Amino acid sequence: YGGGVFVSGYVYLSQCLFEANTADAAGGFANGGALADLDTLTNSRITVNQTVINANSADFGGGFYIQGADVLVANSLFFQNTAANDGGALSVFNSTSLVIVIYSTIAFNHDLGGVENGSGMYLGNGSLLVTSSLVVNNDGGDLFYSAGTLS
Repeated sequence: YGGGVFVSGYVYLSQCLFEANTADAAGGFANGGALADLDTLTNSRITVNQTVINANSADFGGGFYIQGADVLVANSLFFQNTAANDGGALSVFNSTSLVIVIYSTIAFNHDLGGVENGSGMYLGNGSLLVTSSLVVNNDGGDLFYSAGTLS
């Protein structure tokens, strides 16, 4: 999990570059090419600010896989990430998370699982708020919503 970083707890990432990371399956699914959160017990809070997440790959969440944390993504770029299944750039899966994306760009990401699986963002549960952001030119659809709350 987490080709670049496996995050848990209270984490603040600012002015970082995550590029060309690949999540390793290690006996299961490979989630989060650049970043992965699987913390469903401690109510983690993660902030990603002024960060570039580019050309990462994973089974789910090519750029960032979220399964438990509340996440703020601000002033950041998700570009050319690839997921074999859901969420080329960002995947919120089976989660009670609140994810806010503001002043960010999610573009030219890929989802090899099919058009319906959200190359830009995949919301499998939880809550996702996207505001003042550009989500465009993701080849398997900019957003796929299967459950949860979308604003």
